[in-house]
Amino acid sequence: MAGATQNKDRSDILKIVKGGIQYAFENAPKQLSFLEVAVFYFIPELPISDVQDIQKDLEKRMENVQTDEDPSRWQPYHTFYNASSY
Repeated sequence: MAGATQNKDRSDILKIVKGGIQYAFENAPKQLSFLEVAVFYFIPELPISDVQDIQKDLEKRMENVQTDEDPSRWQPYHTFYNASSY
């Protein structure tokens, strides 16, 4: 029974994280601080494989983004990305 509960929790946490990332990027870089203040705390609850998938998603979202233009506004993204690295 514990395994089923753990999988349900994992699924719920993954939905929260993915939804939070989606929200943060809807109006980036303005809403990126949401990653640090809300989403970040759920990352340690996920298996490494999920975190790696999340990082790949973040990298894909950032492929054509010029963060050099206003680096301070992109700092929450970099903090979140680096802190979620295992």
